Parts: sequence; structure tokens; C-alpha cells
Amino acid sequence: MKKILVVDDEIGVFMSIKMALSGNCQVTPAYTGAEAIEQFKKERPDLILLDLRMPDIDGLDILHIIRKLDSNTPVIVITAYPEDLKDVSLDELNIISCFVKPFDLNELTKNINKIWGGER
Repeated sequence: MKKILVVDDEIGVFMSIKMALSGNCQVTPAYTGAEAIEQFKKERPDLILLDLRMPDIDGLDILHIIRKLDSNTPVIVITAYPEDLKDVSLDELNIISCFVKPFDLNELTKNINKIWGGER
């Protein structure tokens, strides 16, 4: 079973994603940046859904730390502030795509399926 780490400080976002993917993936939450890094090291997820504005560590800083540990894990950014990405090289950080909150869960699921070639 594929593992997804959802890094977002809003429990509602996590619960919506978990419900949309239930039964198909193991979905783990991280409500702070520190928790995200700890969960990444512990779980080694197959995909990360990453909010950019976190309460303790900026999402891009989280991603830089994770990239030092593993440069290949796919990342999908989920943010209410797309302007936070204006100076970011998506390719350089291996960001697969970006979804702006509120986002369509069906589109997110399709994107995840595309990343995994339809396999979960």
C-alpha cells in the first residue's frame, strides 16, 4: 500500500484528503514542520502533500530539509497562497504540481494516480 504524508496545519484538509483516498493509501498527517520531518524520516512516504504556510517552519524550508534526505519523493504543493511559489523553481525542488485551496479532491486524486501510473 502506498504511503502519503499530508503536511498541513488544518485538520479539515487532512480529513478531506484521507476520506478521498481511504482504502487505497496509508495517509499520515503532520500538523507542524517538525512533525513533517520526523514523520518523513520514520515513514519514508511515497508522496508528500505539502502546505507552504506552516506554524513553525516554512513549507519550502521543510521541503529543502526533506530533499537533503531524499531528492526523489514526489511532492504536490497545496496552498491558499499561490504567490508563495512565484520565485520557486518547481523542477529544481521536484514539485510535481500545485493545488490552490480550496481544491477539487477528484483532481488531486487523478493527479496522484497519474504520478503512480494508475497504481495505488
